[in-house]
Amino acid sequence: EAPALRMEFYGDSITSGYSVDCTCDEDDPLYKNHYQTYAAITARRLGAAHHSISLSGVGITQSWWDGTMLDYWDSLGLTDGAWDFADWPADIVVINLGQNDYWLGAGSELESAYVDFVERLRGHHRDAAIFLVIGSMDASAPGSPVPGYVRGAVQTLNDQGDDKVYSHVFPYVAGGHPVAKVQSDMADQLVEVILEALYFLHHVVAE
Repeated sequence: EAPALRMEFYGDSITSGYSVDCTCDEDDPLYKNHYQTYAAITARRLGAAHHSISLSGVGITQSWWDGTMLDYWDSLGLTDGAWDFADWPADIVVINLGQNDYWLGAGSELESAYVDFVERLRGHHRDAAIFLVIGSMDASAPGSPVPGYVRGAVQTLNDQGDDKVYSHVFPYVAGGHPVAKVQSDMADQLVEVILEALYFLHHVVAE
């Protein structure tokens, strides 16, 4: 029987699992392992089914190629816009984007891009709790402005009346892309944040 709780993740290489199984921080499919990411671990600990829409190098305002997550988020074949959200409504949506934008020089436009993306998602997931997060790479390091853009976007959405949007900043961990241990620590944090925000959830957390 499929789990009753459904989670949807939007992210970049961190969510995809780039180099999770190696401290080498290399772009080798051998070391890419979504099963060991914070996204998959969080879903398992909450007893949830999950979908992950993630691409290494993708951003929300700019990517390492032409196109952003806004071109892919609602698609089956990357840019066809053919995904039927009504077929799989999510209860919880997690967005972890901005690391590549930060590397590529994005500034305060990130905040309005976050607001726009959440509003697009809200059009399909009207009752979902949406968590806008960032980290654990240097976009969340001390001195980075990105956590402020994340929090600012959530505050704007809350002020507009959407009280089911939350933020969380994963602490910066040096060493490049997060390996399995760091990803597990991120999952610990996210599970706690979700359960604290959604105290009414009565799902048993998996060991």
